[in-house]
Amino acid sequence: MFHLTSPSTERRFRLSRTLALPALGLLLVALIGLKVFLPPSTAQSAASVKPAAAPVVDRRLILHAHSTRVSGWLAGGLHLAGTLYPTLPGPNVLRVAVVAQHLAPVRGSRVEVVATMPGMAMRPARATLVPCAAGYCGSLTLPMFGRYQVQTVIATPSGRLTGSLGIELPLPIG
Repeated sequence: MFHLTSPSTERRFRLSRTLALPALGLLLVALIGLKVFLPPSTAQSAASVKPAAAPVVDRRLILHAHSTRVSGWLAGGLHLAGTLYPTLPGPNVLRVAVVAQHLAPVRGSRVEVVATMPGMAMRPARATLVPCAAGYCGSLTLPMFGRYQVQTVIATPSGRLTGSLGIELPLPIG
């Protein structure tokens, strides 16, 4: 019989077949394992994932900006009245006018305000209101909902006027 390969080459061929089959089996098992444990491709995942429904928000939990009236008294019977907007924690615009008993507006150079929350150990909120339109306006940053006691000092050409006013940032419930 005529052989193209020598006996040593044939032994090597049988040996390589014997080792190649288990190696091929291990490679096949590894590929199947990767397919099982790896996440699907983005094309497959985009097609298989359904969009989530939009969350339902309770409308009572949405805070809305609004103006709140503020008023108080100054020394000498002067009335202090105005508005606070947006009446939410954070920066608020405070507009006030000082009116004497005969309804003539009192004008000065500025109004210093210091807002504190009685019973709370927190830093007072301070602001300087400057003349604008029919009174004074400025930004007052109030840190949280609740009632504030606001001390006011108005520097006028004839002296200083002191007083207080109450501001409330009510927490809307239900």
